[in-house]
This record gives sequence, C-alpha cells and structure tokens, in this order.
Amino acid sequence: MRGKRLVVTLCSFIAVALWSTAGWSGPESDPLKPRVPDAERGENFTNCKFHKKRNDGELLWVVKNGSPGTGMPALVKGGILTEEEAWTIIAYERSFCKDTE
Repeated sequence: MRGKRLVVTLCSFIAVALWSTAGWSGPESDPLKPRVPDAERGENFTNCKFHKKRNDGELLWVVKNGSPGTGMPALVKGGILTEEEAWTIIAYERSFCKDTE
C-alpha cells in the first residue's frame, strides 16, 4: 500500500529531524521510545472522533504547512511531499477509523 510506505518513511524522517534539533532531547523524547499518543489531538488516527472533527481540507493544510508546536513540519511546502502524496497519506490515515456510523 503506497500510503503506508509514505507514512512509515515520513515518520522515520520526522523523528530523525526532531531528534537532531536542540529542542528535542531527553528520555521522554527518544524517537525509539515514543510517548503514548494523544488521541484527541489526532496523534492516534484510529480515533474516529478525530476524523469526524476534521475534514480532508484541514488535514491537507496541516500536511502542507505543518503544525507549530507539535513537531509536524511543512511537508508539501517544505518540498518533502507532492500534494498528490499528501492526499495518499490522508486517505491512508482515514482508513484507520473503522466506525461505520
């Protein structure tokens, strides 16, 4: 699945980028020992509440522009992804919610 490959590659890239910055240090920020995701903030894409709160355009905006204070860089504007790849990732993340309501 192309979306999964993109997500796995990007997560590794982002973790290394954050780990190498001066602001991301200490045992609680070790990319090999991640903290428990905050589902309400969208850090766990299996949380259907997150998906119901946000439309695809909002998710694309975050992938394009990043999210200050979260460690999420601007992936499209930063030249890391194309917009087509961003949409592929959004579709993949949406597939994690299994709520059929």
